[in-house]
Amino acid sequence: MDYTSAKNRLTGEYAEAFEKAELYAMCCDMYGSRLNEIMMDLADMLLTAQDKGMPAKKVVGDDMEDFCRSFFSVYSTKDKIAGFLTSVYRTAWLVFIVELISVFFSIGEKGFNFWTHRSDITPYMVGVLAGMFITCMVDAVFKKMMFRLQKMRTGIYTAVIFAVIFGAAFIAPMVSGGKIFNVPTAPVLIGAGAYVLIFIIARAIIRHKNTGSITKKGDPYRISMKKDIDANVVFEHEKMFHKRNAKLEKRGKPLHTAQEFTAQIKKNNRISRVSTVAAICICVVCSLFAVVTEAVTNSIGSALMFGAVLLPVEAVLLFIFLGPGVFAERVQRRMIETCDRENLTIIELAERMRALPQDAQEETE
Repeated sequence: MDYTSAKNRLTGEYAEAFEKAELYAMCCDMYGSRLNEIMMDLADMLLTAQDKGMPAKKVVGDDMEDFCRSFFSVYSTKDKIAGFLTSVYRTAWLVFIVELISVFFSIGEKGFNFWTHRSDITPYMVGVLAGMFITCMVDAVFKKMMFRLQKMRTGIYTAVIFAVIFGAAFIAPMVSGGKIFNVPTAPVLIGAGAYVLIFIIARAIIRHKNTGSITKKGDPYRISMKKDIDANVVFEHEKMFHKRNAKLEKRGKPLHTAQEFTAQIKKNNRISRVSTVAAICICVVCSLFAVVTEAVTNSIGSALMFGAVLLPVEAVLLFIFLGPGVFAERVQRRMIETCDRENLTIIELAERMRALPQDAQEETE
């Protein structure tokens, strides 16, 4: 069982204690399979206390911050380094793709030479570095505040972080004074590509050593998450239903029924699917238009080479930007299909899943 499934079973003070611990982990940049293990241990402790009617303070004590500091001390320096290297890996992918696109669009320029071509790294220096610095500063402030604010939630923290980063993106050009930092493209492109390749190989070796498989399919953490993700989505929709009705009740408006809510989710899912298909079609049409334009202005050979480069790059970008949405839409669709098959609303499905013992849920999965 993934810890997020256990989290959905916590209520009241137990859920509040868990969310504060989760926020602490987020502020300390903890994630991955190691964090999953630690949070699962905490969820088990709180679930046991909840079932026995024992106060949450019996588990976490009177000082939540002190408890978290002690409890998460098992998240070692090795785990932090692994997390940092993973963040660098994601950034390296971004740099590699951006620089590759820059090179491809410069190929047709007169006198182009890959080894002498230069790139503007101002966005990396001012954007990425400033964003990291500001995020660390926000973290430092929130770490002192988060346990004193009783209604502090991970969603609020995430919203603040994104707001600060986007604010920095607008302010950064003014701070830089219009300065441009140009460096040779080749070392940046080759360096980012080499890091990505080395990281993928090292990750495959570690996975094979730990699970006997070089793919994430053999990772117990991934397997656990895959088993629990459908149940988590059902419970999240149930929370959404109650939140919406709570807002409507405050405004004195009629509440939504479970049937109306389920029908709205079905409608949103259909719109999401159509929007995804439309986005893909627009990108394909634009790509074909660019290739045809290249063929008309230059030559068919140049257009074919341009298309061979452009289409894979756009496919990668579509996967990066649309992939998470497509995945979420598929999970939501499975939930809807279950509701239709069993003639249930989403709320009834959540109640039925919650009533089942955990062992029974795992067997049905």
